[in-house]
Amino acid sequence: MLILRRIKKTSAVAMGTLTGSNIGTYFTLENATNLLPDGVYRVEVNYSPKFLSFRPHIWNEHISAARGFRIHEGNTVKDSSGCVLIGNGANLRTLKLTESKVALTQLMGELTRLGGRCELTIITEV
Repeated sequence: MLILRRIKKTSAVAMGTLTGSNIGTYFTLENATNLLPDGVYRVEVNYSPKFLSFRPHIWNEHISAARGFRIHEGNTVKDSSGCVLIGNGANLRTLKLTESKVALTQLMGELTRLGGRCELTIITEV
């Protein structure tokens, strides 16, 4: 199970952490104008036509899989219209992630060891 905790929010950006049993700790960045609501989601690694490669896909009974929410690489809010960006570091002052591609590679490996599927709980703490 993964837990995304939003710990900082502005009118444009939400930043947080992504943790879970048997995975590392990552930092997240999301576009605050298109946030997934707090709740429990399914995560499944599958092929993304947009990225032309495999990425974690997020959905639940309220958010259709067809909407295409993903966890993917990116360093600023401009890199996402609603997906969860992931990084190994974050600057809360400049609202940017660092080492995003490395973090995604690490997370993909960890999700593969979990069978490519898990549960994600999103919690907004701010």
